[in-house]
Amino acid sequence: MSEYWEPNYHRGQQSNGVCVTFAPGFVWGEVTLASHTADVTGLQTKANERDVQQDALDVARLNRNANLKFMEDLCVRFPRKLEGDLAAADPLHAEIADLRDITPDTPDKITQRTRRTVSLWKRINALRAAQVPPVGAFQVGANVVADLETALNNQNTLMQGVENERGKLTQKSEALRALSTKVDVNNKRWFAAWEGEFPAGSPERAALSQIDTGSPTPLPDALEINTAVVQPPDRVVLTYVAGGGDHATSFKLKWKIETVDTDFVHEAVLNLVGQTVTIANAAGKTVSFIAVATNSTGSTNSAAKQVAMP
Repeated sequence: MSEYWEPNYHRGQQSNGVCVTFAPGFVWGEVTLASHTADVTGLQTKANERDVQQDALDVARLNRNANLKFMEDLCVRFPRKLEGDLAAADPLHAEIADLRDITPDTPDKITQRTRRTVSLWKRINALRAAQVPPVGAFQVGANVVADLETALNNQNTLMQGVENERGKLTQKSEALRALSTKVDVNNKRWFAAWEGEFPAGSPERAALSQIDTGSPTPLPDALEINTAVVQPPDRVVLTYVAGGGDHATSFKLKWKIETVDTDFVHEAVLNLVGQTVTIANAAGKTVSFIAVATNSTGSTNSAAKQVAMP
């Protein structure tokens, strides 16, 4: 399926082909054949820049997620290893219980548990070093506390990196959309000006038949959310009404946390067969979801579906 900008690109090529053949000096308003050709050609460049930036965002997400996974893994393995290492009456077993009270099931919880784990790990190392004779630093597999602390310190940078790349992607996407709109408008202006410039029956007027004006693209139909079911502690499973979203070229799922967000500021690519999303920092809140169907003409929102988070 074509992207929204591609019909404008192809029509621009057709328009420029007619213009260069019959009247390369033709000017419509402030637009010349040279400037319009540059804009039409620029659509491919802008699309490539957007796609390259999408790859950069994907890499940033992978790096962030891999670091989170490393921290989560060590935070789970550390208390298990320590529990077996301590004597049964050691008071540090209470510390392990406190650590396990933090369930590492969200990025914030993983980071919180990692901070506590690093602190406890360092205390364990200090106690071992004070023994007579001293005992070597505590390890989990091949990992020492410095490995976990480094990952913890890197996480903020990696998370910020994702947001930075996301911002750049928005910038690249909007640049492509703006240029596509400009080309579309100037394609239509050229057609009208050319049709008025040359009389019916002339070769110039006849050449307009090679321009694919297409039929107006209607706004997409709404894709309604069928069900939204909470999966504690922080996930929501969504399904969609089959057959919705006609004429759409892309779909997004958006949500907002009521009393926290002023608009639907969170989003994910929508999966028509259904999907599960994690809603961070929404315990005890109401979350509203909408499905957004989009094409080159515009977007259509579904009715909002609300869930109460536990």
